[in-house]
Amino acid sequence: MSTHKYQSGLGDASAYQVSGQPWVTGSLNIFTLANNGNPAFEIEFPSVTRWIIVSNRDPDQTDSVKVAFSPTGYKTNNFFAVTGRAGTGLYATGGQARLEVKITKLYLSGSSSKVDVIAGLTDIKISDLSESWSGSAGVG
Repeated sequence: MSTHKYQSGLGDASAYQVSGQPWVTGSLNIFTLANNGNPAFEIEFPSVTRWIIVSNRDPDQTDSVKVAFSPTGYKTNNFFAVTGRAGTGLYATGGQARLEVKITKLYLSGSSSKVDVIAGLTDIKISDLSESWSGSAGVG
């Protein structure tokens, strides 16, 4: 009789083949949250993500939100911007970006006053990726 208990991990494909558990936060005022003495607003997910969507719904289409995967991403230009305009910013269409990424934290900064973040969560514990991707090449 085996006493090993199977658990999902970062390299377990089945954790990414199933639908993610929904996680949503809406109408974030990034201008206020990130600029209140902080370089960026940090979102920490309760488990490792399967995918994320960052949506910029700011009525002023010139306001943008910068998205990074580490707190140093802004200092090293390892971020992308999502504006309110359709078709601008890396992977952005209609003021949103959808990414298939496994992360535990997301960092937002910029001038937008209405940002939504939607994620599909796996059952992988954040301790499996406790520092998210900080220090990785191309991340910061």
